[in-house]
Amino acid sequence: MPQVTRTKSNLKRLAHGQAGRLRLASECHSCFDWLMPILNHYRREWSDVELDFATGFEPEPHHLLMEGDIDLLITTSDLPIDGISYQPLFEYESRLVLSPTHDLAAQNLLSQMI
Repeated sequence: MPQVTRTKSNLKRLAHGQAGRLRLASECHSCFDWLMPILNHYRREWSDVELDFATGFEPEPHHLLMEGDIDLLITTSDLPIDGISYQPLFEYESRLVLSPTHDLAAQNLLSQMI
């Protein structure tokens, strides 16, 4: 009986457009540390929406948006493309971390490169 009740409820939600699919991709492999917990939270909150996350490397992911293959792209490239709107997620700063015994640690060259 619980399965029949759940199935009826699911059919009602589908009939009212409350279920769906969100297709997303990311060209930022370093963002998986923060992205996966967010996607897990999303799955719990929106269990009726199927998440389809393209994890493979796509050299030009913006065209996937333009062709309708994905709904959302996480990118660092804000290319000026008509029809695409960019929204910042947060500020990001890359850091170089060296051992104190590394040859570059004693040099001031890196700060001059920035």
